[in-house]
Amino acid sequence: RDVTGVQTCALPISDRTVKVVVPYGAGGVTDVMARVTADRLGKILKQTFVVEDKPGAGGAIGVNYAMHAPQDGYTILFVGSTLFTVLPLVQKVEYVPLKDLVPVSITGTNGMIMVVAKDAPYSTLSDFISYARAHPGKITYSSGGTGTNNHLSSAYLAGKEDLKMVYVPFRGGQAALQAVLAKSVDMHFGNSSDLVGPVNSGVVKALAVSTPKRMAQLPQVPAVAETIPGFEYVAWNGYAVTGGVPPQVTKRLADALQTV
Repeated sequence: RDVTGVQTCALPISDRTVKVVVPYGAGGVTDVMARVTADRLGKILKQTFVVEDKPGAGGAIGVNYAMHAPQDGYTILFVGSTLFTVLPLVQKVEYVPLKDLVPVSITGTNGMIMVVAKDAPYSTLSDFISYARAHPGKITYSSGGTGTNNHLSSAYLAGKEDLKMVYVPFRGGQAALQAVLAKSVDMHFGNSSDLVGPVNSGVVKALAVSTPKRMAQLPQVPAVAETIPGFEYVAWNGYAVTGGVPPQVTKRLADALQTV
């Protein structure tokens, strides 16, 4: 430990700046979590960590950017779970999960919150489902990109209830939320850390949360499972490296993240 009491350990690389690539838009949960943890990593490892957003293609653009960087540990990734699970199934990507994209450490998990405009004609999930069934193909929902958790949680709801809704992708969760505020789309299933504030301030109306039980931050908002038994959607964020990064660098990074 250094004189401030912070536990330190040095990566087996120089004191050059480490770039943390976030493959999603600025201001969203992934970007915020990356900045908080990167700042802490910098203190522990005595190096400068700089976050750089590279959104697009559901996160694939950011991953490709990191893959084409030198494989020396100076370019790492802060990712979402769908990059390992669903994205390679719904679009062509240039990487193989767990081979070209290697997880290092999960830093947090997120439930999702289903929001609509504050003056929308439905106040409960049941009302929304009934309205969507009565207006097939008329209800739109936004996401931060195809294959993201914003997209898949909404698609999961639509599939469970056989709802005919129109999907509208955006470049990042904040843009997807703004579309609801502007009433250019009807619904958004967003990360809880992005939406608790807007819901509590009354900017948008929350109909349900995707966690198995109600969230402590929004005890007044029911879980989807209260209307659709068995419904659950929870995502994670964390650090990853590309497959060519030396194992000793990955190990030191993982150790430092446990301290974080």
